[in-house]
Amino acid sequence: MAKYVPISPAAIIPGIAGTDAAWAGLITNTIRLYSDGTDLGYSPVIAAGSLVAIDETVLEVTGTTPVEVCRITVPVNADNQKLRCYVQGNVDSGDTGRWTLAYGGATAVGSTTSTVKAAVDVTVTPTGSGQREAVLSVAGAAGSDVVRTYSALFYLHTDAAAATTPMPSGVIETVATLYTSNEPVTTERVMRLLNTATMVAKDRPACVFSMIEHVGFAGVRSGVVASGATPVLVARSLLLPVEDAPRDYRVSMYLTRDGSGVANCTVNVGGQAVTATAMGWTHGTVTLGGTTTLKMEAWLKKTSGSDNVYLKTLQIMRED
Repeated sequence: MAKYVPISPAAIIPGIAGTDAAWAGLITNTIRLYSDGTDLGYSPVIAAGSLVAIDETVLEVTGTTPVEVCRITVPVNADNQKLRCYVQGNVDSGDTGRWTLAYGGATAVGSTTSTVKAAVDVTVTPTGSGQREAVLSVAGAAGSDVVRTYSALFYLHTDAAAATTPMPSGVIETVATLYTSNEPVTTERVMRLLNTATMVAKDRPACVFSMIEHVGFAGVRSGVVASGATPVLVARSLLLPVEDAPRDYRVSMYLTRDGSGVANCTVNVGGQAVTATAMGWTHGTVTLGGTTTLKMEAWLKKTSGSDNVYLKTLQIMRED
């Protein structure tokens, strides 16, 4: 009978010791993924788009009465990270443009006096929880002010580290004691590193396609309009493969109308469809994954009623 010889301990010792600098690097990366106050963390774009009409008319507002520019939806953000909007705009000489962002029960204002296109930063800190919409409006500081808006980009801005107790997203601060002298390589250490990345991604969905249009662009000025029962192609894109594993993606549409028109907007992604028939927001889910580039098309029609129907916002976001 053969004699049993234990495997050499050297063969089963982990390749990275508990005090190794490699652990410090992994934990530092995880801290920065959430935010360490300097590197701002994972901050995906929620929506972006041009606010120039199909006839190349630029959104222009005169006076102090706020005019709605556009609206988007923010699916999660359980930790209430700041929503930041960069608006590209300008004014006439001597005028002041003021953009207001309302989101999660709070508002913030950004302004410019630039006569050439300039980036205006509007950042709001929300309250509450769950899926919430954000509305961007614009006005002048005086009755004669002329303000122009060319584009807008929205993203979540993180500038504070995670707390040492569980946050609404489930994230807990990855503390340095996990790699100080003589600390073991525990399950908690490994799983916290794995889970934090997943929890951050779930709380800050990334947009894979977006289209936003000024709500006031009507009739021939709008590129996303339908006036009859024949479907009109209003958006088309390719969604590049980003991962092999299937993932749910949220499709969000915002519809408006001139009169009594009943809309039907169908977004097809890789053979799956989400259809909206009601005014305002409609949300649906498709499951995407694999190595194939997918075609996305949005078709809009009016099934009954008078005047025109419009698709004003379309966002497709990774949901899990």
